[in-house]
Amino acid sequence: MVFNELKNNNWPNRDARFGIGAGALFTILEEAMLEPDHHKWPNIVGDQIRMGGNNVWQILSKEWVLECLDDEPGNSFKENILTKLGAIQNT
Repeated sequence: MVFNELKNNNWPNRDARFGIGAGALFTILEEAMLEPDHHKWPNIVGDQIRMGGNNVWQILSKEWVLECLDDEPGNSFKENILTKLGAIQNT
C-alpha cells in the first residue's frame, strides 16, 4: 500500500528525502515493485541507492503518513505513527 499510494501521488518529495535525482530514484522504486514479493522492495531499493532496507522503509512510511494518510481516521493515529518513526530515527 505504501509504495503504491506514493507512486499514485507521483512519489512526492522522494528525491529530496533520498538525495538522488528524481529520474533515477523513481526508476529504482518502480523497478523494485516488479518483484512479486513486496517484502523485498525496500531492500531492492536500498541495494541500488546504498542504503539499508530498513532506512528505505522508514522514509517511505513516514512520507506515506504525511502525504497519503487521510485525516479521517483521526489525527492522533497519524501523530502516533510520526512520533514512533521519529523515535526510531533518533536511536
